[in-house]
Amino acid sequence: MLASASQRRVAGLEAVLHEARGSGNVEVQGQTLDALARLAASRGNIGPARILLAEADTLAPLVTHLLDEADRYDADQARRSGAPVSHRRQR
Repeated sequence: MLASASQRRVAGLEAVLHEARGSGNVEVQGQTLDALARLAASRGNIGPARILLAEADTLAPLVTHLLDEADRYDADQARRSGAPVSHRRQR
């Protein structure tokens, strides 16, 4: 049951990401990528988590007027789970 709930959560986030990409909503794209990375890292999927974080990190400079590193809770949790990304934005 727990795995099923996690799969639904991932599917829902992937749908949000698809819609955000289609509409060009960079803020939502970044936050969603961070959330997907956190979920991947929590399941031990470090490689995919790193890829998702790297993509979110490339978008982050585009929305610094809306979000800063402190707002990226899911990214922080993913990194703490063992998915560091070397080109993370510096504060």
